[in-house]
Parts: sequence; C-alpha cells; structure tokens
Amino acid sequence: KTVCFALTEPDAGSDVWGLKCKARRDGDEWVISGTKQWITNSPYAEHAAVFAVTDPELVAQHKGGITCFLVDAQSPGYQAEKVLPIMGHMGSDCGAISLDEVRVPNERVMGQVDQGFQIGMLGISEGRLSIAAGCVGMSEWALDRSLEYAKQRKTFGVTLSEHQAIQFMLAECAIDIFTAKQTVVRTAELVDAFPTTGRLPVKEISIAKSYAVEGAERVLDRAIQIHGGMGLSNELPFHEGFRIARTLRIPDGTSEIQRRTIARQLLRGDVVF
Repeated sequence: KTVCFALTEPDAGSDVWGLKCKARRDGDEWVISGTKQWITNSPYAEHAAVFAVTDPELVAQHKGGITCFLVDAQSPGYQAEKVLPIMGHMGSDCGAISLDEVRVPNERVMGQVDQGFQIGMLGISEGRLSIAAGCVGMSEWALDRSLEYAKQRKTFGVTLSEHQAIQFMLAECAIDIFTAKQTVVRTAELVDAFPTTGRLPVKEISIAKSYAVEGAERVLDRAIQIHGGMGLSNELPFHEGFRIARTLRIPDGTSEIQRRTIARQLLRGDVVF
C-alpha cells in the first residue's frame, strides 16, 4: 500500500502551526475538513497520514493541539484533486488533497490526540536524513562521470585533467562529498543510538540535510562546467541531477529553516558535536 504524508497546506508550509485543516470528535469517529497541498504520492496513495488541528488553543500556544490520522483515500469526502508539476521531481507526483467532512474511526489516530506535531517532526527528521544520503550518492555519481570525462576529453593538445582549473573543480567536488558523507554517516549513527541515549540529534540532522543538499548543487554545477556544452545537453543527465538538487533545498524544511533549527538548538545549549 502507498501512503502519503499530508502535512503541508496552501498557507502552512514551514510554519506547521499555521495549519487550518480541522478535526472534531463525533462519538467514536473524527470528522476532518481541510485542504492539503504539495503532497508527494497523493495522486495515487491508498492512505494518507493527515495532520489536523484538534485543539486550537494549544496550537495558538505552540504546545500541541495537532493530531495525525491515518485516512483511507476511498473515504467519502476525500479527494486527490490534481497533480502539481514540480521541478526535478521524478519517480513520484505531488498533488493536492481536499477533505470534506471525512469520517475517520478513533482507532485511526496515530499516536496520541493533540500530539501529532511530534510525529510530524520525527517523520520530517527521517526525511531530511534520507534526502541528505541521496544527495551524497548523486554527488559521487557526478564526480565519477567528471573524472572519466576529464581523462578523455582533450583541449589545447592535452586532456582536461591536465588543466589546473579542472583539477581544482574536481578537488572541490571531493571536499564537498567527503564532508557531506561523513556528516550523514555520523548523524545516522546518532539516530541509531537514539533508543539508548534518548537524544534525537535534531541539530545534526539539519546540518546534514543543508550541507549535503547544497553540496550536491555545487558538485552538479561543477560537473556541468567540466563537461562544457555536453553538460548542458540532454545526452547527459546532469541537468536532471541539478534540478533535483535545487528542488531538495525546499522539501522537509528549507535551507533557511535548517539554519534556524541549528541556531535554536545551539542557543538552547546543544553545543556537543
């Protein structure tokens, strides 16, 4: 079964506390109404993890009041309205969802009532680390192609690999990749240790996501430059990788949100690295 993560709304992206989708209790059921947007997999998902406001007062105080529900996409009033074309979004589609008085049994509450914010943030944290790991792999692929091309392509009587300008770009790619890879691996170790330590590495996850994504963008840009006109052509998929890297600076927390998270954790005393 395919499940989509229905958190974002037209007026609530990075600001989760701005959710307007609401759920009210009616006996053994909850009745959900609202709109979700930019939801990956929503055009064909069989279920949706829908986040809705269940206590407006707690939401206003940023102390909870958001609940997560597992909603069957076949429920009356549930509609996956449209596909939203997204730059560099291959392999799955984004879309919008409307919920009009959708009834959900109480046993479909995920976690605890009014505590869905924590579930959402944990899911987003996992997504951030997954994105970071993918960007490391994409960067390594781009460097491999660039090294191969630099050894073969000749200009001014020598291969590109003999030109210092090209050597510097290759070295800078390696620096970005090595740093990103070690950051991602170390953060994954901290996440694995979470059940024992009780410390979720929030700061490190944001560092890994922001650095790996932005590093991939730099690596893909250099790979295009090294390949010259070929790098811009459809014959090589660097343009696809570049669009993917640029796209990933936004989902699961923008680069700016990552920096805000890192700074807030530091100011709270989380200065261990």
